[in-house]
Amino acid sequence: MDVVHETLRFTREVDQPVDAVWAAYADVDHRTQWSVPSGEQIIYDSADFTVNGQDRYRCGPPGDLSNFGTHCYYFIDSPQRLVYSDTIRREGQLMAVAILTWDFEASDQGTRITVVDQVTSLVGQGMIDGHRNGHDKTLDRLRGWFGR
Repeated sequence: MDVVHETLRFTREVDQPVDAVWAAYADVDHRTQWSVPSGEQIIYDSADFTVNGQDRYRCGPPGDLSNFGTHCYYFIDSPQRLVYSDTIRREGQLMAVAILTWDFEASDQGTRITVVDQVTSLVGQGMIDGHRNGHDKTLDRLRGWFGR
Protein backbone atom coordinates (compact mmCIF):
# COMPACT_ATOMS: atom_id res chain seq x y z
CA MET A 1 0.00 0.00 0.00
CA ASP A 2 0.98 3.59 -0.45
CA VAL A 3 2.16 5.84 2.33
CA VAL A 4 -0.56 8.41 2.98
CA HIS A 5 -0.28 11.46 5.19
CA GLU A 6 -2.63 14.21 6.21
CA THR A 7 -3.04 16.99 8.75
CA LEU A 8 -6.35 16.72 10.57
CA ARG A 9 -7.82 19.51 12.72
CA PHE A 10 -10.66 19.23 15.24
CA THR A 11 -12.28 21.79 17.53
CA ARG A 12 -14.85 21.30 20.28
CA GLU A 13 -16.38 23.48 22.96
CA VAL A 14 -16.77 21.88 26.39
CA ASP A 15 -18.99 23.47 29.03
CA GLN A 16 -16.35 23.15 31.76
CA PRO A 17 -13.38 25.24 32.92
CA VAL A 18 -9.98 24.59 31.35
CA ASP A 19 -8.56 23.00 34.53
CA ALA A 20 -11.35 20.40 34.61
CA VAL A 21 -10.97 19.50 30.94
CA TRP A 22 -7.19 19.28 31.29
CA ALA A 23 -7.60 17.01 34.31
CA ALA A 24 -9.90 14.71 32.30
CA TYR A 25 -7.06 14.22 29.82
CA ALA A 26 -4.21 14.02 32.33
CA ASP A 27 -5.87 11.33 34.49
CA VAL A 28 -5.48 8.06 32.58
CA ASP A 29 -8.43 6.45 34.42
CA HIS A 30 -10.67 9.29 33.24
CA ARG A 31 -9.17 9.22 29.73
CA THR A 32 -9.95 5.51 29.48
CA GLN A 33 -13.64 6.31 30.05
CA TRP A 34 -14.05 8.91 27.30
CA SER A 35 -11.24 8.36 24.81
CA VAL A 36 -12.59 5.45 22.77
CA PRO A 37 -15.63 5.39 20.50
CA SER A 38 -18.60 3.20 21.44
CA GLY A 39 -17.96 -0.45 20.69
CA GLU A 40 -14.20 -0.06 21.19
CA GLN A 41 -11.98 -0.66 24.20
CA ILE A 42 -8.64 0.69 25.39
CA ILE A 43 -6.39 -0.70 28.10
CA TYR A 44 -3.35 1.23 29.28
CA ASP A 45 -0.57 -1.16 30.25
CA SER A 46 1.47 1.80 31.52
CA ALA A 47 0.94 5.55 31.71
CA ASP A 48 3.41 8.34 32.40
CA PHE A 49 1.93 11.75 31.62
CA THR A 50 5.20 13.68 32.02
CA VAL A 51 7.65 15.23 29.56
CA ASN A 52 9.57 12.30 28.01
CA GLY A 53 7.03 9.92 29.59
CA GLN A 54 5.21 7.25 27.65
CA ASP A 55 1.80 5.62 27.65
CA ARG A 56 1.58 2.08 26.30
CA TYR A 57 -1.86 0.83 25.38
CA ARG A 58 -3.88 -1.76 23.49
CA CYS A 59 -7.10 -0.94 21.69
CA GLY A 60 -9.74 -2.32 19.36
CA PRO A 61 -13.08 -4.06 19.62
CA PRO A 62 -13.56 -5.97 22.91
CA GLY A 63 -11.88 -9.34 22.62
CA ASP A 64 -9.57 -8.14 19.82
CA LEU A 65 -7.16 -5.62 21.32
CA SER A 66 -4.61 -6.28 18.57
CA ASN A 67 -3.63 -2.62 18.04
CA PHE A 68 -0.66 -1.65 20.20
CA GLY A 69 0.02 2.04 20.71
CA THR A 70 2.60 4.26 22.34
CA HIS A 71 2.25 7.91 23.23
CA CYS A 72 5.54 9.76 23.82
CA TYR A 73 5.06 13.15 25.48
CA TYR A 74 7.41 15.90 24.30
CA PHE A 75 5.79 19.08 25.60
CA ILE A 76 3.32 19.58 28.44
CA ASP A 77 2.28 23.11 29.42
CA SER A 78 -0.47 22.53 31.99
CA PRO A 79 -3.32 23.34 31.53
CA GLN A 80 -2.92 24.79 28.05
CA ARG A 81 -1.08 22.55 25.60
CA LEU A 82 0.46 19.16 25.07
CA VAL A 83 2.41 17.69 22.17
CA TYR A 84 3.05 13.99 21.76
CA SER A 85 3.67 11.30 19.20
CA ASP A 86 1.41 8.29 18.74
CA THR A 87 2.50 5.09 17.04
CA ILE A 88 0.19 2.19 16.22
CA ARG A 89 1.39 -1.35 15.54
CA ARG A 90 -0.53 -4.50 14.71
CA GLU A 91 1.13 -7.92 14.75
CA GLY A 92 4.52 -6.19 14.98
CA GLN A 93 3.92 -4.08 11.87
CA LEU A 94 4.07 -0.30 12.16
CA MET A 95 0.73 1.01 10.88
CA ALA A 96 0.86 4.75 11.57
CA VAL A 97 2.89 7.51 13.19
CA ALA A 98 1.36 10.81 14.26
CA ILE A 99 2.35 14.03 15.99
CA LEU A 100 -0.55 15.50 17.95
CA THR A 101 -1.04 18.90 19.56
CA TRP A 102 -3.90 19.49 21.99
CA ASP A 103 -4.72 23.10 22.93
CA PHE A 104 -7.07 23.93 25.81
CA GLU A 105 -8.28 27.53 25.70
CA ALA A 106 -10.78 29.36 27.89
CA SER A 107 -13.88 30.38 25.92
CA ASP A 108 -17.32 31.86 26.58
CA GLN A 109 -18.71 28.29 26.71
CA GLY A 110 -15.97 27.03 29.06
CA THR A 111 -13.08 25.45 27.13
CA ARG A 112 -12.26 25.29 23.46
CA ILE A 113 -10.21 22.21 22.61
CA THR A 114 -8.26 22.17 19.37
CA VAL A 115 -6.52 18.98 18.27
CA VAL A 116 -4.11 18.92 15.32
CA ASP A 117 -3.13 15.41 14.19
CA GLN A 118 -0.32 15.17 11.63
CA VAL A 119 -0.61 11.51 10.72
CA THR A 120 1.34 9.28 8.36
CA SER A 121 -0.25 5.94 7.49
CA LEU A 122 1.98 3.17 6.22
CA VAL A 123 -1.05 1.03 5.28
CA GLY A 124 -3.18 3.32 3.15
CA GLN A 125 -6.11 5.71 3.53
CA GLY A 126 -8.02 3.56 6.02
CA MET A 127 -5.72 4.52 8.89
CA ILE A 128 -6.17 8.23 8.08
CA ASP A 129 -9.94 7.74 8.05
CA GLY A 130 -9.65 5.91 11.38
CA HIS A 131 -7.80 8.86 12.93
CA ARG A 132 -10.43 11.28 11.60
CA ASN A 133 -13.35 9.18 12.83
CA GLY A 134 -11.66 8.41 16.15
CA HIS A 135 -10.92 12.04 17.02
CA ASP A 136 -14.42 13.17 16.04
CA LYS A 137 -16.03 10.58 18.29
CA THR A 138 -13.50 10.93 21.09
CA LEU A 139 -13.97 14.67 21.39
CA ASP A 140 -17.74 14.27 21.36
CA ARG A 141 -17.43 11.64 24.10
CA LEU A 142 -15.22 13.95 26.16
CA ARG A 143 -17.85 16.67 25.91
CA GLY A 144 -20.57 14.20 26.98
CA TRP A 145 -18.40 12.65 29.71
CA PHE A 146 -18.84 15.74 31.86
CA GLY A 147 -22.62 15.29 31.75
CA ARG A 148 -22.45 11.63 32.80
